[in-house]
Amino acid sequence: MRCIVALICCILCFISVRVIAADKQQIIILEKEGTCSKDGYCEPPQTTLQKIIFYDVNNGSLTINAQQTYTEPFHQFGTEAAVHLRDIIKNMHLLGSLADDNFHDLVHRFISLTNNLTALAAVHKLEWLYGSSVDPVALQSESFDKTVVICKAVLRLFNLLQLHAPKEEETSDISTGISSAALVLGDLFQLRPSMDLSAVIEDDYSTAYQYFTFAEEKIVKSLSAMGIDQNGNSIEKNDGQEDEVHLLVLDDVLSVLAEINLRFGSLLLEMYLLGFTIDHANNLHHHVPSGFDMPMQQLSENQKQILHIAFAKLETSTVIHKKMKFSSDVLMSQADAYSRMGTVNSLLHEWALSVKHCKLGLSMLSSALAHKSQNGEMMDEIFTTMITTTQTIFEAYLHLPGEMESAKDAFRRHLLARQAAEVGDVNDVFEKELTNEDEEEYAELDINGGAAYNNRDILYEGSLRSVIGSLWLDLNEPWKARDELESAVQLLQEGIELVDSGKYEVISDDGSQSSQSPRLDLAHALYSLSFTYLDLMQWEKSYEIFEGAMDIYQSELPEGQSPTDWLQMASGTTSSARESTSITDKLMNFFFKETQDEIELEDFQQVFNTTA
Repeated sequence: MRCIVALICCILCFISVRVIAADKQQIIILEKEGTCSKDGYCEPPQTTLQKIIFYDVNNGSLTINAQQTYTEPFHQFGTEAAVHLRDIIKNMHLLGSLADDNFHDLVHRFISLTNNLTALAAVHKLEWLYGSSVDPVALQSESFDKTVVICKAVLRLFNLLQLHAPKEEETSDISTGISSAALVLGDLFQLRPSMDLSAVIEDDYSTAYQYFTFAEEKIVKSLSAMGIDQNGNSIEKNDGQEDEVHLLVLDDVLSVLAEINLRFGSLLLEMYLLGFTIDHANNLHHHVPSGFDMPMQQLSENQKQILHIAFAKLETSTVIHKKMKFSSDVLMSQADAYSRMGTVNSLLHEWALSVKHCKLGLSMLSSALAHKSQNGEMMDEIFTTMITTTQTIFEAYLHLPGEMESAKDAFRRHLLARQAAEVGDVNDVFEKELTNEDEEEYAELDINGGAAYNNRDILYEGSLRSVIGSLWLDLNEPWKARDELESAVQLLQEGIELVDSGKYEVISDDGSQSSQSPRLDLAHALYSLSFTYLDLMQWEKSYEIFEGAMDIYQSELPEGQSPTDWLQMASGTTSSARESTSITDKLMNFFFKETQDEIELEDFQQVFNTTA
């Protein structure tokens, strides 16, 4: 049974990145082969097998699911594919020679056949992800279609076994095989929108949702028959003495259930971000998110529902993984689940819980990193998760009042993770010193340099450049962003010195002296500049600038207010009636609320800008 889980779940799932509920089983039903007539006669599985996989001895062709045909010579499909095709034919011959009543041998041979098919599907999935070395001009969509056809055949084969299994002979192998095959199919459709821009997102994610739902129902039913609930706990009391075979089977089934919950929770999180919601009747809905939807808007009940379901499935996966035998892969899965739970917490504005769960995930990632680096395994997946997890942590801290020191520490870890990923250094990631990448065009920022702007509103111009620089950063133009933001920092610091010396006065719209500290505008500029340096891989400078921004927020923000609270109030994304008097905030409101897409940033580049 372990070979089923290893081949179907690992090889395929990890090679890498409207109301629907009423007919949620429609796709799955189409994959089942009706084998019994109305009078009750059921043809033997070997006969039905020919409808799923047919080998024509006359011309040497192999047809799978009546959709995909391979013809001799098989090496035209690649050496590895040819090996698997010949193994499939070999198993077909052996199945044909089995007696109809020898169900145990039939199961064994069917599992061998499904393993061969799964390995062939893995070859086509690699072609889909990275292109074919055998046929470079082949469409990647063709490789996707081949993978799906083969995986559906695997699902039908296990369904066929289940239809013919005597009640006393029905094994967990069959249910686990069905769930694993459905999980792989769901994974394929979840991944396709990121690979194929022509894919219909709503259709593919809905299909993935249906496969995951089906996989979960099958495996839970199998566990129930074994006296185990969906969290891996024994339903019936026992003396704690279970035979070794039963424990091995249980571990296999639990590993598939844990993987289903992890992937299902991850799918629901992705679906939420793409505009899917679930109502309390479990109906799935989809709307295309508007460009004017604010990320911090009040969540609807249906939005909360899909996030709560995603969190519950991710949490269930961590509970089940704790019951399984330790391995670096189990640790990685737990880390992934906790990190995603933290992301869901953030989307629900549960910042403290987000930090808690992401820190748990990060500690497990660090342990997995040490273990895998000793074995020379690929680090890309760990680094990617580590970067997103540390980002979620420091962003969550920015929502918590009085946590600027924690935000600085979390941001430093984020930079260290990015730095380690760039240089490929996996040893003691968070114990390193931050450095700056070589940058020939890089010019030191002279914070104290004099601009000597006579008769110019340098605070206003500094705020304007801060806004423009932030917009360039959002447009992925870090060089232009750096130029504007460096000037913004210089201008704002000079303006603040003039205010402090009494030579300059900050006036409100009504002509009275403003109580708003212009240092918050400087903090905004420094905050954006830190991310600009991050994009330019100036890790040390990024942290120094971020640290400066946090120090200003710490000293200038009103008690009980976080940096993000202030930024939300400034941009109008909060329900607070209080209006910010910051120059930068007012400019941000103007740019986003008045001009929208009419902004031409080139008109504001420094060389042409005359705001005097």
